[in-house]
Amino acid sequence: MNKTALWVTKQIHLLLPWVLALAAMPALSQQQVAQLQDTEIRSFVDGLMESAVASGDTVGGIATVVVNGRLVTAQGYGLSDLANAQPVDPQTTTFRIGSITKVLTWIGLLQQHEAGRLQLDNDVNGYLRAFQLSDDYNTAITLRHLMTHTAGFEDSLKHLFVGGPRQMGRLEDVLMDQMPRRVQLPGAGVAYSNYGVALAGYLTAQAAEQDWAAYTRQYVLEPLGMRSSSVEQPLSDAMNQRRSKGFVRTADGFEEQNFSFIPLAPAGGASATALDMGRLMRELLNPRGSAVLSTRSKKQLSTAAFKPSDDVNGVTLGMYEMTMGGPAAFGHDGSTVVFTSRMVLWPEHNVGFFVSFNTDSAAPLVNQVTRAFATKMGLRNTAAKYQPVDSPRVYPGVYRTTRRNHSDYTQILSLADVVEVSYEAAPDLLRVSTPAGSSQYRQIAPHTFAELEGSGRVVFRDIEPGQAGLSEAGELYRSDVPVVAYERVRGIDTPANNLLLLAVWAVLALSVLLYWPVASLSRMRQVSVNSFVLSAVVVASVLSMLWFAVMVANTVPSVVSFTHGGIRDIEPLLWIPALFVALVLVQFVFLYRVWVLGTWWFSRRVHYTLMLVGNCLLVWWLWHWKLFPDAVLGFV
Repeated sequence: MNKTALWVTKQIHLLLPWVLALAAMPALSQQQVAQLQDTEIRSFVDGLMESAVASGDTVGGIATVVVNGRLVTAQGYGLSDLANAQPVDPQTTTFRIGSITKVLTWIGLLQQHEAGRLQLDNDVNGYLRAFQLSDDYNTAITLRHLMTHTAGFEDSLKHLFVGGPRQMGRLEDVLMDQMPRRVQLPGAGVAYSNYGVALAGYLTAQAAEQDWAAYTRQYVLEPLGMRSSSVEQPLSDAMNQRRSKGFVRTADGFEEQNFSFIPLAPAGGASATALDMGRLMRELLNPRGSAVLSTRSKKQLSTAAFKPSDDVNGVTLGMYEMTMGGPAAFGHDGSTVVFTSRMVLWPEHNVGFFVSFNTDSAAPLVNQVTRAFATKMGLRNTAAKYQPVDSPRVYPGVYRTTRRNHSDYTQILSLADVVEVSYEAAPDLLRVSTPAGSSQYRQIAPHTFAELEGSGRVVFRDIEPGQAGLSEAGELYRSDVPVVAYERVRGIDTPANNLLLLAVWAVLALSVLLYWPVASLSRMRQVSVNSFVLSAVVVASVLSMLWFAVMVANTVPSVVSFTHGGIRDIEPLLWIPALFVALVLVQFVFLYRVWVLGTWWFSRRVHYTLMLVGNCLLVWWLWHWKLFPDAVLGFV
């Protein structure tokens, strides 16, 4: 690429936010949606997607729009194969659609429900033949719970992706080996579960006496005309030649990633083309029954079945509401970390929109493009009537996602999905901060807040007396992620307190590494063999944990490598914290000798004791987050 082209690309990248904003300005009212010409819509979407590719955040993408039962546009943008300069073909190039696969799974399940083989409110264990779910809560899990993500399962990322087809295993075996703990009463709250969806897909296949992938191909994809799409892993040779590669953006450009194999296939294993996604959306928007689904089943897919409040989006039987302040909408997101996709359907206006990008850095583009499209079509409204915050002390605090692990070292990942709420008195608003950024919200109803510069909403629930007699909210729901709730947390479960504890330990550790050798040299006569050995034990304990941190960082240098197998590579490293504990036990045993028998001089004894306290705190921290091998946790 010559210098002129590079300069132009850079300027487009810098101007992208303004391009999207200006493109969205001429928004139409809801009554005018039907008056938009197909050429206008097509031109608008082309502009959005071309700007997205030109931004440098994605190698390629696809976008599809259906309006009133007709396909308005299904186009490919950028490249599907960077090395061979292969452009994206909307008819033949498949993109991984991640969790949008779940929609196909729910269609299959509802077909078996319509056939009378599966009942939505029956105990799942009554259908399972090869294994049973635990009955920890003495309350049955039903298919309705699975469809609304309210079964009460913990989450796990350890085996979400594997390296190849040989590691896939049979779905039945995967479900038995990866069965999660039940951590909440069924129906009590929402927590997104890939396992629950895969279990539902397995039950569908069992009822049909057929493999899930074969069933989905025969009774879902083929009747919909989605013949260029697939739920097979690996893809057939012919389809593998047409698939879009996945890319990770690095400092040196884009790095191609291998195909992502997903053992819980019904939860995210599909690959689809832009054209085929148009066929799927037309079917979902058509209220009339068909060979694929009845009118009643389609209604269930689009109607909220779990809704914590009328003021926030809820979960349907299979998808979730995506209303952006305007007409009702529903749909589903999908991500394999590398590929990011979104499907949104506005049934009131018979409009469907699908977008997907093939690069890990393109996730923000999905939000930008979707919102710009909705605003242009008059399907997004941010107007709201605000009122003073009546109970400002109720809401501030830290809230943690319910979609988390409770059983192993991966539970520490919950620190990366927290919501921090603070109150700003002067403008009388809440600031809601997430890892993706912060936004300002104003109250529109009791315990309900609307985003000032967007269409997001948050609702607080479980208002009960808290510390110092003040009332506090126990739960928070966000309209942009209706498939999870956020629970108030304190103490070591907040990111700030974790950073504080680790920072205190790091200061003590560095003081040992930097000061002890110098001090020992200046007092050589007071350094005995025993004191030298004990000093070596303390230094070894410090170095072991620094070694652990370095090894973890080297093992999983990026989010993509972490989720695609690196998460399991950490398991052998957990023996290092076990070694650290053994070294700390030695220090604790020698504490009596240090003080009573007079090992070292006074300042060194104090320093030693402080380091031991720091090490004990770190042992407690490691235990809290289960950062030990399963053998150690099981033994203790």
